[in-house]
Formats: sequence, C-alpha cells, structure tokens
Amino acid sequence: MPRNKLRSLRKKEHLILATQGSRCSFVNYFADIILPHDCLTAINPSEVDLSTSLCGYVVANPLYINALTGGALIAEAINRRLAILAAKFNLPLAVGSQTAGINSRSLRFTYQVVRKYNREGLVMANISASATPRQAKEAVEMISAQILQLHLNPAQELIMPEGSSLTPGLLANIADICAVASVPVIAKEVGFGLGAVQARLLAKAGVRAVDVSGTGGTNFAVIEGRRNRSSWWKPFANWGLPTPLCLADVAAKVPEIEVLASGGVNNGLRALKCLALGADAVGTAGDTIAVWLEPSIT
Repeated sequence: MPRNKLRSLRKKEHLILATQGSRCSFVNYFADIILPHDCLTAINPSEVDLSTSLCGYVVANPLYINALTGGALIAEAINRRLAILAAKFNLPLAVGSQTAGINSRSLRFTYQVVRKYNREGLVMANISASATPRQAKEAVEMISAQILQLHLNPAQELIMPEGSSLTPGLLANIADICAVASVPVIAKEVGFGLGAVQARLLAKAGVRAVDVSGTGGTNFAVIEGRRNRSSWWKPFANWGLPTPLCLADVAAKVPEIEVLASGGVNNGLRALKCLALGADAVGTAGDTIAVWLEPSIT
C-alpha cells in the first residue's frame, strides 16, 4: 500500500480505536492534588477574569482544543465541528499532524476546514519535530496558522507497526525550524510527558512554549498496540510521566519558557489544578471527539 494511503488509513484507525474501549492511562495524580478551600470567599465566578496570553496572543480564557486529527476523510467532519465550537466559544484550536496533507494535496481540505469555519480564530498548525523547515512552513501556510506545534512522539513511533526510526539531530532540527518560523513555536508531547530537562533544551533551541502532555489522557501506546499484532508492547501500556508531575517540574525549573498542560485535563477542576501548578494554559483533545457526534453545536 502506498505510504500516503497507509498514513490516511492510520489516522482513521486512530479515531476508531479511540472510541472503542479505554483510551486513557490509569495513573494521572490529579486526585492527589488538593486545592485550598476558602470558606470566606466573596468572589463570584462571573467576577473572575480568565483572560491570559498564549505565545503572545491574548485569549479569553486559558483553555485550548489540542491537536486531534486530520489526514483522513472522517477527520474533515471532526475538524469542522471543532472549528465551529472554537469559533463559538473563542477557543484556540490545533489540528492534528499535517504530514498527510503535505504529502497529499487531496487531503489538505481535512485541515483547511478549521480556517473555513473559524476565520478569525487562533489556530495552531501541527507537524512532527523531525519535519524539515520547509514542511513546517508549509504546515503553517496550509491553514494560515498563528502558532506552530512540533509534536514529539518517540514512544508512539516505536510501538507503531509502521513507525519511523528515531534519528539523531532532532534538537538541532527543531532549532532550524524555530530560526525560520514566522510564528511562535510550541513543542508538545503526545501523552507520555515532557520534563524540565527537555524543556530547558527546547527553550535554548528557540521554542516559545512546551506542552507537557503527560499520561492521564489518550494513551497512544495502547492505541498503537491495538494495531500491532505482537504483544511485546504491553508492558509499556503505562509508560510515561503524569501531567501534574511534568507540569510542576517545568514550571519550577524552567521559568524562561511558557508551559502548557494537557493529558487527562477532562474537566474544569483538573484545569484549575494545572493552573495552580503553574500552567499558562491547558488543553484538551481526546474528550472533544464526542463533538463530531453532536449536531446541536451547528
């Protein structure tokens, strides 16, 4: 099967598998975080200013829809509904990896639909951190994005049946992309965590923000494992670092970089805990997949 068709099929399988059975990791540590209670508070929710800054852009609240999908016919409907949702509630929105759209022009509409239905919104492009600077530029131009996400997914690639081999020079490549990028760059994991050591190196490479994306949300070790006929991957089903642990580590040790939190942030209380730990903004992705099944938002 041609590589482009294989990639498109993989995107479709990811969406299907994410809706079948558990897609989440079991360890997340959110339950271990106790927020202080003030019985004398006189502040009403309507009086709270939630506006913040995301890579230099002022946003109404510290929540964004994180990278989810694209590159398969089914993805167009999902991205369209997410774009409508983002426009309605003024939420920043990221698309999934755009490699499929870069390699096949016939699939670009599955990503470009976010700009069609969210013309004035804050949109984030997404490409592998191992992509070339030219491909990164193309990803931004494809959807007229204001921010570029570079995803880091070594654990997923190793378990993926057709995953790419890991190659040296990744950090230098990220620096090359940052040097020519016309928009701020975010480096993000895909659910296995990113700590202070990596964040500091990424900051030196020119990355504006990191999305720690720890365990607790969609588990791509499990999803790719379901696509893998062998069973060697099963001990890695709980591989990774929990989101709160990564967040606290980066926020405390790397103040020179913006820190974003995703991975298991599926309700407002978890989002508040992330903000209390030092996150500048929080993202959610897996739980928004239900949006494409809900026609009422249109």
